[in-house]
Amino acid sequence: MLSKTERKIMDYIYTKCKSKGAALLTPKEILASLLPKTELTTKELDQIMKNLVIDGYIDLEKGDKNGSLTYILSLKTRGQAYQRERKNEKQQILKSFGFKFALAIFGAIVAFLAGVILSNLAK
Repeated sequence: MLSKTERKIMDYIYTKCKSKGAALLTPKEILASLLPKTELTTKELDQIMKNLVIDGYIDLEKGDKNGSLTYILSLKTRGQAYQRERKNEKQQILKSFGFKFALAIFGAIVAFLAGVILSNLAK
């Protein structure tokens, strides 16, 4: 499971790569997409990019375009299925919440009935 920052970066990479399966992005461009809510250094971004490679989301090559560092990114199989994975993750959270909510309602009803029965027995 990806962290919040990794998810934001992967969202951006996925939107840029989804049509062709690959893209050229600069670190500044990726960092700018996170602003104003998240601020990262280039070292932190580099580490996150390495983690995404290790997790099998992207294939990363570093290049030089007009004298600045450029990431040559392509989506791996897991990266191509990223949108579906996010959708399934959200559905699992909703199902989990729904089950917990139903269990809480059931517990409240049982507690209420037990209270009514005990109060009738005490009379």
